[in-house]
Formats: sequence, structure tokens, C-alpha cells
Amino acid sequence: MAVREKYSAALYMRLSKDDSGFGESASISSQRKILRRYALENGFCVHKEYVDDGISGLTFNRPGFKRMIQDIENKQINLVITKDLSRLGRNYIMTGRYTEFYFPSKKVRCIAVNDNYDSDDLYSDMVPFRNVINEMYARDTSRKIRSALLARMQEGAFMGAHAPYGYERDAGDKHHLVVDEVTGTIVKGIFQKAAAGVLPIQIARELNECKIPTPSEYRCMSNPSLRIENFSKRREWTSATIIKILRNPVYLGHMAQRKTSKLSFKCPAAISLPASDWIIVENTHAPLVTNLTFELAARRSRQRTCIQGNGFNNLFSGIARCGDCGRRMSAVSSRKKGAEANLACGAYKQKGTRGCSNHFIAYDDLYEVVLCRIQSLMRRCGFSEPEKLTQDLLFHLVDHIEICQGHFGKTPSGRVKFQTIKIFFRFRPPE
Repeated sequence: MAVREKYSAALYMRLSKDDSGFGESASISSQRKILRRYALENGFCVHKEYVDDGISGLTFNRPGFKRMIQDIENKQINLVITKDLSRLGRNYIMTGRYTEFYFPSKKVRCIAVNDNYDSDDLYSDMVPFRNVINEMYARDTSRKIRSALLARMQEGAFMGAHAPYGYERDAGDKHHLVVDEVTGTIVKGIFQKAAAGVLPIQIARELNECKIPTPSEYRCMSNPSLRIENFSKRREWTSATIIKILRNPVYLGHMAQRKTSKLSFKCPAAISLPASDWIIVENTHAPLVTNLTFELAARRSRQRTCIQGNGFNNLFSGIARCGDCGRRMSAVSSRKKGAEANLACGAYKQKGTRGCSNHFIAYDDLYEVVLCRIQSLMRRCGFSEPEKLTQDLLFHLVDHIEICQGHFGKTPSGRVKFQTIKIFFRFRPPE
């Protein structure tokens, strides 16, 4: 058949893990044969082939698909041929956006061979229903996979993509963890130092000075196919990394999984779940620390008090946050005679006006406001009122204190800056 010069065709092929059960009929090679034969029989000139192998149809962030869209934007393609609409995508909203809006707006014809769909055909009203059915298949598959994963987690089988730092997968059973001789020793050292009273930030500094690879770096070193850019930007140990290790029950020999949950099978974003919702199975593998060491280290990791050289302890270190940019407030010296210190925005302190505006609050003023608020709440809840604030009291009751930008007003004594303070508590008092 003569080649139709007006068409420059793109042959798009996709295969995800969920489709592998269909065998050769859904394989990339089979799709390629079908599409090439169809283009040849109908006289379409093939501009390029685009392949996404092993990528779910629920996402449109696929390398091959994005290259095809870029070539459409460059006006190199005006015809897209695919085996069926499910190869294009299984998210019916996004698939419909391309078939009903994007392709027509770019004057691109779309053909799904096995679905007998041709966008030039005026009688293609069943396409939206096909897209819904394709998504229903993905939804059902997702439900079955999730159910199977939960069942295995409840049995104590390790279902994570990468073994926790300090462990590695058992060569004979990939769902069982064994101690990694290299990183296991490092984890033991971290717990011993924390239990002895060394702060997480100090432990992190020591590890950085000794050039010890971070968990992300070690993971990528053990698996050359991984890129460190996808896991870590800082490439150094931080106090947050140390605290995460110190609070992970996996080092007691317990399997703790399902710490996050996806918002939807179509959305990759995940939310963190409270510890009460984790799936924890005890004694599934060899522990790296004892219960006593773990408890001592975990208690030490909660220490967030900033101790200045003059003996000033900032009880709000790590708790008070700027209401404008969300960064932590840090202690700075005060010019006021007899004042302990001021709390200033950390972003402004580091970057100046590029980070945030210049505003602060007197430490004593914040102390009095928080103490009065906690006393009021505890009075309403029937508890005895604390006479002063302590680190433990703040840690257990306060999520964070948000200090918003104030404004200037005239008073008899001169110009005064008013602050708006929001205190977020971990519990809700009775009405």
C-alpha cells in the first residue's frame, strides 16, 4: 500500500509488571509486531518507536511517553498508534485528557488497534467507558497486591525495597534479614554512644569526620544501578538520620512495616502513619542492640535543649518555628538588660532577607505565654498545674509553637512589636 505522506506516526508500547501475567501477547515484542504490521498495511510512515518497559500505566511520568509528547510539541508527530488504550494509560482521567483534549488540540490522530479506536472516527463514544474499565483493572490489581503485601507483613516477612541500614537480605530468603557485618558494627556504635549520653548531632559529626558512608550512600555503593541523587542531596550524616535509627524497632529484632500509606493507588504521594498503625512482628531476625540500650538511646535522642556557653538552656529548641517560613527559631543574644535571649527566625539568621524577614521574640515572653497556656489546659483536664516548663513536659505536650510575623504599633513607651503565637498540642482538652 502506498505510504500516506501526511502522517508521521509514533508507535507507542508499554508493559508494566502488572501486565506480565498476560504472557507473550502483551509483551513489548508482540506489541511491536502488531503496530509495525498495522502501519505497513495502512501506509503510515513511522517516525519513531517509543517504549516504556516495566512502568505502570497509572503514571504518565514515563520516559518514552514524555519523549513522544516532546516530539509532538516539536511537530514531528501527528499520529500515535498503540496496541490498545490501556497501553496509553490506566488512569481514565489522564488518559481521557490526552485522547479528548491534548491530541485533538495538537491535531494528532490517535489509533488503538485492538480496541478498534480511531480518533478520526465520529462513532467512538465508547472510548471513555474503555478508559474507566482499564482503570478498574488497575484498581483491582492494586487492591490484590496490597492485600497480599499486608498478609506477608503480618507474617513477619520483610517486604521493603531495601534492607534497613545494618542489615541485608538473606541470600536464601529475600524476605528475611541478616546482620550486615560492615554496617551492623556502625549501628551498634551509634546506639552505644547515644546510650552513654552523646547527642545525635555529635554522633553525626563524628561519623562525617571518619568519612563513614551514609545509609543512602552505602545503599548505592552496594547496588550500582541506584543513583545517590535519587535518595540524598546532602550526602552527610545528620542528627535526623541518627534519631531515625535510634527509634527504629528493627534493631531489636522486630519487623516494623507499613509506616506509610499511599493516598490513592493513582497517586505516588504517601503519608506517614502513627506508630500505633504500624505492623510490628517481634523476634523475626537477629537484634543488634538490647532492650536496655535501645530505651536509653531513644530517651537520649529526644534531647533537643540548646545549651549556650553562658549556661542558658533553650527549652524551645526544635519546637518553636517561624510562622512565615516554617523554619526553626534559634536563640540569639538580647540587648535588653536582664533578658535571657531572643528567638529569631533561623532562615533570616542564615540567609538574611533572602530567607525571611527580620523578626524575633523575647525568650522570657514566649516562656510565660506557653507556661500560662499549658497551665490553663491542664487545669481544664483535671491535672495539677506545672510551676515551670521542662524539656520533657514540652516534648510530651507540644507539637510545635508557631510564631507569626508581628506588626508595629505606638504605645506611650514608644514603638512596640506585637507577635502572634500559635501553640499546637498533642492532645485535645475536653470541651
